[in-house]
Amino acid sequence: MSNRWLMLSAYFVIAVVFIALIMLGEEYMLSCPFHRLTGFDCPLCGAQRMLNALLRGEWGVAFESNPLLMLSLPLLLLWCTRLAFPRFTQRHRGIMLSPLFTDRALIVYLVILLLWGVLRNLFN
Repeated sequence: MSNRWLMLSAYFVIAVVFIALIMLGEEYMLSCPFHRLTGFDCPLCGAQRMLNALLRGEWGVAFESNPLLMLSLPLLLLWCTRLAFPRFTQRHRGIMLSPLFTDRALIVYLVILLLWGVLRNLFN
């Protein structure tokens, strides 16, 4: 089995487990270890509630759960697509090889994510 198939299989299993947990409802959602230890919200707190709300079609609830993640979801999906499907990336060079997918862009996104983690706790 090639590394590509192993990676795609891992993505598939993770997606199925995550969607199953989301579909079970909030009482079965995983709790955030950072929030349990510190009492503060991490940058990804609310992601499961957001995805659960998106699957139910509740866009407003999804946005309230984690606005930054909701707004950056298309970009994150494109990043995952770029990693998982290199042939698709080569075929659609205009979209998949744009400046949004450079190492610098990833660092900028991670800095924004860290700032979001700090700011969301200051104003809650």
